Amino acid sequence: MADKSIAQLNEAEKVYSDNLFVLHQAGETKKLSGNTLKNWLLEIANSLGGISRIEKVGTSGLKDTYRIYYAKDGTTTDFTVTNGEKGDKGDNSYIWIRYTGQKPTESSHSFGTTPDDWMGIYAGNSATAPTDYKQYSWFKIKGEKGDTGDAATVMSRSVTYQVGTSGTTAPSGSWLQAVPAVPQGQFLWTKTDVTFNTGDTITWYSVSRMGIDGTGAVSTVCGVDPDSNGNVALTGAQIPQSNNDPTPISTALSGKQAKILTSGLLKGNGSSGVSAAVAGTDYQSPVRYASVILPASGWKNNSQTINVSNVTDRSLVVIAPAPAYRKTYQEADVYCSAQGAGTLTFACEEVPGGNLNVNIQIIN
Repeated sequence: MADKSIAQLNEAEKVYSDNLFVLHQAGETKKLSGNTLKNWLLEIANSLGGISRIEKVGTSGLKDTYRIYYAKDGTTTDFTVTNGEKGDKGDNSYIWIRYTGQKPTESSHSFGTTPDDWMGIYAGNSATAPTDYKQYSWFKIKGEKGDTGDAATVMSRSVTYQVGTSGTTAPSGSWLQAVPAVPQGQFLWTKTDVTFNTGDTITWYSVSRMGIDGTGAVSTVCGVDPDSNGNVALTGAQIPQSNNDPTPISTALSGKQAKILTSGLLKGNGSSGVSAAVAGTDYQSPVRYASVILPASGWKNNSQTINVSNVTDRSLVVIAPAPAYRKTYQEADVYCSAQGAGTLTFACEEVPGGNLNVNIQIIN
């Protein structure tokens, strides 16, 4: 507070009964309690219908003037509050810490900043660390060397066992004194606990895996030895047809019909050969359907040609108007006049007034 003027302080939002103010009254400076101020304001306010608002109306030096507006008839009352003068600036405070190997005396009192057995603390207004050891309070911060402790000895040791399914995570079941039977492919965990005379216990684990029984493993197949991974790779020439027929399977297969690689409808060529049947040549092609629009703007000289997939000059084409366009189609006397590869040409006696939707059936 000493470093700020009254104007720099936060403004109070409320007056309490135990607050004190400085009041200049009749040429005298008096103290004014918050309780007296509140009672005086209430007394005036009650007589004038209550207070509508209070606002600051002026400042002169350290004095602030406030105006009270009463609700009854707009009557106002002014009062002043005198702020205190800005105080003197306080002194800065500093703390300095120094160390030495022994308690400083008149004959030996060197000290520095490297931590040691003794620590000195200065708290005051000096902006630099004092060089006089007497200005510090000294404390011994390192105790005397203790006696040599007793050697640690092992008080107990135990070895227990448990079966687990993981080679990295120890099992959570009960540990057994005797070695249990371990199923093939699972793990035997061994836990060793050592307790010392200090009460501390050290625990460590070892783990091993039970191998899978090799009984019945492959030695040779058709006289061929397995590779390093236990696998035997055979060719058709190394595999006989049966125990009674030593003919290699590759020889037997060479006399069979070749594998058919064609899918769909097939046809034979009379010489054990098979190939895909051709639609439209070896059998009737599937019936195709299409829906097209004859645009009103497409007629030229009462004719127009449109593109239709799957149509050839030999296709059987059945054409009918969509039900909603039958009357217009008939009145204009529209008909298909020609066909080509992927095209149909339509003609009419009278050009229709709108588009026509036409359904087409194509048989190749």
